[in-house]
Amino acid sequence: MTVSISVGDRVGVMWGANAEKNQIESLGYGTYQGYHIPPVEVSAKLFHAQVTSPQIKLDNGKIVWGFETNWAHEEMWRRNLRAWEDAGWKIVEVDIDEARAGSKRTAGVREHEDVPLAQ
Repeated sequence: MTVSISVGDRVGVMWGANAEKNQIESLGYGTYQGYHIPPVEVSAKLFHAQVTSPQIKLDNGKIVWGFETNWAHEEMWRRNLRAWEDAGWKIVEVDIDEARAGSKRTAGVREHEDVPLAQ
């Protein structure tokens, strides 16, 4: 299913999931800002290659990037959260700065590819 998104649309954002704990790490909600080049401190590879990524401004004012998260329109995101909770997953809020500090990820690698999404 292809869904169009426009600058200014509301979205929900997930940092990752822990299948062993049945836990979804949510970054909350924000606004889609369009495609931009991430700063070097977030991704030196993308910055130096001048590769763009979807930018999302969270409600707390912090910026996250599409390459480091999983995100969807707010309505779809709320459906996913309900589906995950119904399936026994616990939703926990995480801070992007703390999540990045504890991460061993590289650009474009997500830890949560096996988490089912609502249709």
